[in-house]
Amino acid sequence: MNAVCRLCASTENDVQYNIAKYHIIKCRNCGFVFSFPLPATSDIYNIYKHKYFSSTRSVGYPDYTENRTIRMATFEFYLSLIRPYLQNKSSALDIGCADGGFLDVLKTEKFENLEGIELNQEMFEATGQRFKLFDQPIETVETGRKYDLITLFDVLEHIPDLEAAATNIHRFLDEKGIVVILTPDYNNLQRKIKGRNWFQFKPEEHINYFTRKRITSFLKENNFEVLHVSNGVSLVNKEFIKDRLNRYNYSFLEFLFSVFGSLFFINRKFIKVSNSSIFVIARRA
Repeated sequence: MNAVCRLCASTENDVQYNIAKYHIIKCRNCGFVFSFPLPATSDIYNIYKHKYFSSTRSVGYPDYTENRTIRMATFEFYLSLIRPYLQNKSSALDIGCADGGFLDVLKTEKFENLEGIELNQEMFEATGQRFKLFDQPIETVETGRKYDLITLFDVLEHIPDLEAAATNIHRFLDEKGIVVILTPDYNNLQRKIKGRNWFQFKPEEHINYFTRKRITSFLKENNFEVLHVSNGVSLVNKEFIKDRLNRYNYSFLEFLFSVFGSLFFINRKFIKVSNSSIFVIARRA
């Protein structure tokens, strides 16, 4: 198999899983995991162009807006982790901003300039009524500004040219700025249990998979200093948990939750659960 690692260019690799016409491959040299074959860049970006957030296909979201309440609660939690590392609050860029949820949360921090990148045209037009947006990929966009905060929530796994993206993010960061990344963790327990049925395996759109070690080394290789690494979490309510346990066929857990789940929500609207991701904060080295 002529699969070349997109980060170190090694051809030494092992197939971890076969999913439809794709292979999930792990590089023996650097540990990066990626889907193969990689479609043409234009085909990748066409996935997101229309109906991605109201999709009837195997990619995207059936209804992205249905979980806005818990998504906003999760963004507020992440802001509490980011806040201690923010030195200035002049400008922020949210890459893959969708409906502008995190930009809305950042309004509470009194940022002077809030901007986003969104490739989906429906979201670009709707969110663009509230914030300044760009509809070009981070690898090629020119924003004309430096940022105190750049965020990529569930975006890094989609980017075909990671080196170009890292170069632009580094270039766009202010000297004291930080970059925040949330991306699936290949080493998480759910992947080890579920194997090829792990919900993050969507090889048409999720083309990159990192471990904590590999994302740390990737950032260092691209002149970033890692300040914080932790497990990604989501703040969820009872209804969301029931839906996800049913959707991903955790029937026994669904039964246990129906019996004992209310105990976790005593005096609480949300609880924190692992979302099989890595949360990283870094700055320019």
